[in-house]
Amino acid sequence: MYLDFLVKIPEVTGKITYRKRDDSCYVYYEYDRIYDPSRKFTNVKRAMIGKQSKADHLMMQPNQNYLKFFPEVELPEEKDRSLRSSCLRVGTYIVLQKLIRESGIPDMLSRDFSKKDVGLFVDMAAYSIITESNAEYFAVKASPIRSKSITSTHLEHHPFTVRASLLSGVLPGGQYA
Repeated sequence: MYLDFLVKIPEVTGKITYRKRDDSCYVYYEYDRIYDPSRKFTNVKRAMIGKQSKADHLMMQPNQNYLKFFPEVELPEEKDRSLRSSCLRVGTYIVLQKLIRESGIPDMLSRDFSKKDVGLFVDMAAYSIITESNAEYFAVKASPIRSKSITSTHLEHHPFTVRASLLSGVLPGGQYA
């Protein structure tokens, strides 16, 4: 797997080689040489560290081996993974919404909150579980529903609530872990 940026090809005398395959040129790094006395031959160990850029021949698109052999090189900032594939999270969201509906949590919450607030709360809980973050802490602080108590006994000890609380960092009773 190639990384999504270009780096300068390392300048290590005698250790960098190039191999052309089809219309691409691959960069290899020689990391070891083992002499075999019986055959009087040196076995060279090389690893592909990237693919040479077609636009600039002094640059390459690195792979994981490049990171292994050249850990000291500064890399450009990594792109946010959320831009990579939000489709992967959709399935998790759908499953969580189904579990929440089947558990009756929205019905329990609707006794104390408006339909809009229940939807916000449920979406926030699902988002927090999916991203494994504590985003609800900030949303609850700024939300008009924070003044209401969401810790009724029937909701506090519901199995899904306890599991969601453990995953999201909010303990039953509204305390933050």
